[in-house]
Parts: sequence; structure tokens; C-alpha cells
Amino acid sequence: MAWIKNFVRKDYLYMLYYPFTTYRLWWKEFLGFNLKKVIFYWNGEYYESWRDDVEIEEFYIYLKKLCGNDKNKLDSWIDQAIKNNLILENHISTIASFNLSNVSNEEFVSFLRKTHRIIKSYWISYTLPLFASKKVEFNPSQKENFLNLRKKTLYVDFQVKALPKILSEISRRTGINDDLLYFAFPDELINIFKRKPCVEELKRRKKSYFWKNENNNIEFLSGVEAQKKYDELLVRDEDIDINLKGVSVNKGKIIGTARVVVTEHSLKTLGKNDILVTLMVRPSFYSKIKNCKAIITEEGGINSHAAILARELGIPCIVQVKNATKNIENGEKLEVDADKGMIRKLFINEQ
Repeated sequence: MAWIKNFVRKDYLYMLYYPFTTYRLWWKEFLGFNLKKVIFYWNGEYYESWRDDVEIEEFYIYLKKLCGNDKNKLDSWIDQAIKNNLILENHISTIASFNLSNVSNEEFVSFLRKTHRIIKSYWISYTLPLFASKKVEFNPSQKENFLNLRKKTLYVDFQVKALPKILSEISRRTGINDDLLYFAFPDELINIFKRKPCVEELKRRKKSYFWKNENNNIEFLSGVEAQKKYDELLVRDEDIDINLKGVSVNKGKIIGTARVVVTEHSLKTLGKNDILVTLMVRPSFYSKIKNCKAIITEEGGINSHAAILARELGIPCIVQVKNATKNIENGEKLEVDADKGMIRKLFINEQ
């Protein structure tokens, strides 16, 4: 097996509990298949998701087989995802308008439990059509519904609009800084009035944590130990690959200057007419990258946010370019040939 980096983004431990547990446990209960090899690593600024390349391919094939055996399976997944999207969207609106300070601790815990159930259902249903799209051919109606579903990233909305309010109220009641509560697990928050989490442990998690499931054996490290484990297991020289090619999801050919963006915060460095080089595109990127000349990502497919945005903007886009953010440096001149799925670095005499 080989650990393959899936994506990088800024999400907090509270929210990451849901995809991690979906892959490890809830898919098994719902589908009869789960991912037995997953790593989440937080470096103090953003987190990386790593998976086993062989296992994830097996999972794609498993989903394709399920959809082939039951022609209504994909429609039912998409329909359920749409319903759970709406439930979460309404819950976010409720939180925004609700005065949490007026409820008792017991009522507040009940509210946290309800929030947990809603996000759990959302993650299970949201990820199924998303992963199925890697191998299953969608009909026009399914594709339209799926693309509409993908345009709403409610897990981001929850982190921006709802979670800060919840954690602020918990902080007021417990005296624990809300910036540390982002690094608590959902069950730690649900039980916080019975047993407070260790503040020093939360501080260590904020600096770094390493969370691995391998064959259903869970390992969780924080602070310095997390960094050591990451360096031992995942930092490898062979990550550097000069082979710059990928999958074209919107054709075109241009020459431009590379701008490598690893976190959303670093989007501010993206200039007009730059070529965006990143791990993956999120909907929140849209307004910031509308003037770029092309998009190159390490992850994604024909229905990814990068592909959708590139088609809307009419610019070349190549996805699944292995280690693009490591092999391409800021300021390098690139020729992006999305007709062939190739990226070529230009030397001075070629520019």
C-alpha cells in the first residue's frame, strides 16, 4: 500500500470527527464497506487527509457495483443528500437566530446532541454521491442534481456561521477559551458540563495532531509527538515528481505565471492572470480566483469545484496533477496544455 495525500484545507478537529468517523465506522453500518486506512494531520495552520491508494480504488469500484445492481441506488443517495442538506441549512439558520444564553445546561446539551445527529446524517449522505461520481456515470438529471448539491458546502457554512456561536456560548459557561474548543471532539462538548476536557491537551492539539485509523486501530497523538509521527511516516523524498500531467476537465492552452496556494489565506497572493496551483478548489475560492488564467489541482474530477469553476470562467483546468504544489514554484513560467492534460515549465529562452 501507499499513503496518498487526498487534500489539504483548514478545518477544525470538531468538524473533522465527522468525515473520519464516516469513513471508519458509519459507512460500514450503512454500506457494509469502510475505509480501514485513513490519516488526518493538523500542522497548526491546516490539515492534510491521507488514504491508502489501493483501498480507495476498491471503494470506488464497490460503489459502482452497488449502483449497477440497483438502478435506483444513486437517485436515492442524491435525494437523501438533498434532504439532509436542507435539514442542516435550516439548523444553521436556527442557530444564527437563536439566543443560546437563555437555555439551561441540560437544554444546551440536548441542542448539541441534535446538532451532532444532523451533521452525522449530512456527512453520510453527502459523501456517497460524491465518492460514487469517481466511477459511476451520472445521467443528465443526476448530474444536474449532484452539481447543485456540490455548490452548497454546508459544512463550511456551519463552521463559519454556527460553530463560532456554539463555542462562544460553551466558553462563556465553562471558562475555556473558544479558540481551544475548536479542537475538542463532539462527545467532549456534549459531556463538557459533566467533565471538562484537559485544557493543556486542547493546546497541544491546536499546535499539531496526528489521527490515524489503520485496520480499525485508532492512534491519536498531539503536540510534538504528532509532528514526530508525521515526519516518520509521511515525509518522503519520493513525493517530488517531475512528471507534470493530469486529467483535463476544461480544455485550452495558455502560458502564464504559477501561483502556488496551499491555504485559503494565501489566496491573497493570487494576482490577475496568474495560474492557480493548489490541492483542491473550494466554493469560497470563487470570488478570489475569477481573474486567473488557468487552474491546476492535485485532486478533483470532472464534477469537482475546480472543474465547475473553470467551465464557468472558460479557462483551462487540469486536475489530478500529482504533487503539483511541491513540483511547481511560485513565479515559474508554465505552459498549460489542457487539451492534452500536460503542464510544461518554460525556460528563459522559451518565454
